Amino acid sequence: VHGKQWSTQSTWGAMLEQNRTLEYIGLARNGIRSAEPLTDILNAIGRKPMSAEELEAYRNKEKDREAIIEKNKKAKAKRQAEEPVPYLDPIEQSEDGRWYILRNQKLKILNLAMNLLDKNSRERLESFVSETSEGFQLVLKENEFDDKTKEFFKRRHPQKVFI
Repeated sequence: VHGKQWSTQSTWGAMLEQNRTLEYIGLARNGIRSAEPLTDILNAIGRKPMSAEELEAYRNKEKDREAIIEKNKKAKAKRQAEEPVPYLDPIEQSEDGRWYILRNQKLKILNLAMNLLDKNSRERLESFVSETSEGFQLVLKENEFDDKTKEFFKRRHPQKVFI
């Protein structure tokens, strides 16, 4: 999506819900002025906390998934068509007992270079980077961040943020 005018009517978040094989998203030079239109993308990547209701719904999906797998074993033995097995993002429990869903863990680079992002996006981008896995890189070069914001990212996330 290089050189296009960025639209807040983005379908990137929905696409990331379906396609979990992407390793790179390049959104450089798109005139992105704030983190707000990136919300769907940022919410679809990284380690996200789960509420009790979300965990219960996830466990129900796990049971449904296991039932499909068992049904497919029987269908395969009878040489019948198998039902597609739904993908579930992995989850993990932290030491304090909280559960997290790990979304789009294959994505390694989000390139937001050469846009119009400034210090007003710092809090949202910092929160996002804190939720990503090791090896993830957020490229923010040639945006409109002030020196204080640049130093913040360099100090706080030296291996993840390139600014």
